[in-house]
Amino acid sequence: MLSSLSSSVVVGSLIIAGAVCFIVYCATARSMFKIALANTRSSHRPQIISQFGSLLRALFTLRRR
Repeated sequence: MLSSLSSSVVVGSLIIAGAVCFIVYCATARSMFKIALANTRSSHRPQIISQFGSLLRALFTLRRR
């Protein structure tokens, strides 16, 4: 019974930690996006958005070469 309880606590903690990391990731990405688009011309925005998307994909997948 004690093993079951401790396993539940560990799984719950991992879920909460994952959710917190995802929230922090989203908040950081949002603020970076706002900064990247501040004071830009509308003709440059599609390129900025494209590069920002590839940056976020690279950070999210954490690929190492």
